[in-house]
Amino acid sequence: MASVALDRIHNLLVNPYVKETRRGGARYPSSSSTTYINQYGEDTVVGTCLRRQWYASQDYEETGEKNAEGTMKALAGNLWSQFLVDRIKEAGFWYGDETSFYNAELNVSGRVDVIVAEEGTRHPVGVEIKTVGTFVSKGVIKPTAAYPLAPKEDHVLQTMIYLYHYRNAIKKWVLLYMDRNTMEMAEHVVRLEEEDGYHYPVISNEMGVKEWKHIRVEDIIRRWQELEIHIKNKTLPERDYELQYANSKIAAMYNTGRLTKTDSKRIQKRVESGEVDDNKPPLLEKGDWQCRFCPFLQECYREEIAPDQISNEQMDATL
Repeated sequence: MASVALDRIHNLLVNPYVKETRRGGARYPSSSSTTYINQYGEDTVVGTCLRRQWYASQDYEETGEKNAEGTMKALAGNLWSQFLVDRIKEAGFWYGDETSFYNAELNVSGRVDVIVAEEGTRHPVGVEIKTVGTFVSKGVIKPTAAYPLAPKEDHVLQTMIYLYHYRNAIKKWVLLYMDRNTMEMAEHVVRLEEEDGYHYPVISNEMGVKEWKHIRVEDIIRRWQELEIHIKNKTLPERDYELQYANSKIAAMYNTGRLTKTDSKRIQKRVESGEVDDNKPPLLEKGDWQCRFCPFLQECYREEIAPDQISNEQMDATL
């Protein structure tokens, strides 16, 4: 049966009449990134890929996969964010929302979700609202054995830039998460501490207080400086993420318990028998979601992989 409305709605979501635009090469708190060595001794990137930002700075066409459902989730997130801001206003602890700023030192512009009055002191506190699906809510809203209660690292990077910019006026920033399926909520309070000239986040939630010294404001700034050098020299940065993991990386994930039970069973015999060769077909179709959903995916992999070869199973996370 021919669709009466659904197909046209989906088409509008994927190809809107009026498109949101951002200035090419502009920096935003949400494009923050950093690197560190994780608990497995691996170099790890958190945040927005430098190559993606480079493509944007050069005004490349966004040709990555466009998904109506993903667009609807993002739009629904905006609606819920405004709903929560309205409730904050009703409760009487609102100071401001959608506040724009520009930091000349960092060449960063941003827009704050909402600023509220702290109970008792009436000191200003920033709030960043994040709506997530039930899969992503593991850990950020409800702790599990595999996912202790903690905010997403890339979200913390964003709040660190807010705190650094407003450091003379605002000392705390809240990451307020809401599961858009169950309506469950949780908050994580972030503040910056300084040690040896470096600023790192301290995070408080129902599980206690943790210092995250592995991510620092100065390292975020350093990454942006690296990007500026690439832009000036017209050199393409290396990819920060992988569409398809090498077999050696998948085997390392298996050996350290980072795969699901299903994936582990699928490759157990091959890994334990030593059948791990990066030149052979992938043990699993597995990679970083940052590549899967990148708007410049086709350009980035133009000479290496055809778009129709990308499998949905290569998503390493769910929107």
